[in-house]
Amino acid sequence: MIVAGAVCPAPPLLLPELAGRDDVGRELRDASVRAVADLVASRPAVLVVVTVEDPVRSPSVAERVAELLVSTALAAAGPADQPRVEHLVVPADADAAHLEKLAQPLVERPERAALLVLGEGSARRSEKAPGYLDPRAAAYDAVTRTALATPDPDALLAQDVELADTLLAAGHRALVVLAAVMRDTAPAPTGDLRWDDDPFGVQYFVVVWSCASS
Repeated sequence: MIVAGAVCPAPPLLLPELAGRDDVGRELRDASVRAVADLVASRPAVLVVVTVEDPVRSPSVAERVAELLVSTALAAAGPADQPRVEHLVVPADADAAHLEKLAQPLVERPERAALLVLGEGSARRSEKAPGYLDPRAAAYDAVTRTALATPDPDALLAQDVELADTLLAAGHRALVVLAAVMRDTAPAPTGDLRWDDDPFGVQYFVVVWSCASS
């Protein structure tokens, strides 16, 4: 039984040791911790952290950010609100069919479960962005933004995976898993988009999806 889901970004700047003297990631980190805290407040028996594998780094930056967000949120929660934490690492080259298979066991879980998904929009929104400017980035992010805010799982599922890869949309496949899970949730979840900004030419979202039946 899925009771809630959240999407948080996982840039290195969310890790305090990499954020610099001015801690440029503080506000985004705080917003992300609050989102995870709201997942914990939905009283799940299990919190499933969904990240996309990094073939170069282990643990990946996304896994390190997730550990920080979850540990901070749990430290502030009461002893009765301590869900079991599990991890689902999505293959970086997974196609749509594989992603659907990964989502199905989550849909079928009988206990109360919440999903924390680490994923971002495009990283090609400006000439100073990590991947330089791609004119398709704005439209891709606009669809993702609307889909997260509405929420509209079908719109997320319809986003082209190859385009997401080209636009360096880190964690896109994790968003697809979330969408595949929530598409089959009844009643449909409600969305709360809490962060929408693109510093350094990279699009970041923080959003919480809540299921009315929870």
